[in-house]
Amino acid sequence: FRISKRIEMAEMAEIFFNKVGVILFYIAVIIYLYGDLAIYTVAVPKSIANVSCITDLHDENNVTLCWKGVSHDTAYRIFVLIYVLCIGPFVFFNAQKTTLLQICSSLLRHTSFFIMVVIAVDRIAKTHTGCS
Repeated sequence: FRISKRIEMAEMAEIFFNKVGVILFYIAVIIYLYGDLAIYTVAVPKSIANVSCITDLHDENNVTLCWKGVSHDTAYRIFVLIYVLCIGPFVFFNAQKTTLLQICSSLLRHTSFFIMVVIAVDRIAKTHTGCS
């Protein structure tokens, strides 16, 4: 088995589907990518805000404060802006040779999975031994 020609998903859609099928393919890809973008744009800044805002500070209206004078919602919006400014420029890059990106992504995913397993085992062990 040898791959002799590089073909993209849109080209495959044009080979296998009629015009309506190709349009539905593009709609599905657009919805998928928009959803992916929305999930990451919410999840990453929210996680950073939750980690950086561990505090019992409250203002006079009982709004949780992250830092003096900055509410949790404002901190979240600041982290959204930082995230967009950091990730946004990648829209303009050509992503043809992605080997290094795939290796780094794979290493980060495996490291994250390993850390989650270690934390879960640690919490289970503490629960069963009666430690808090």
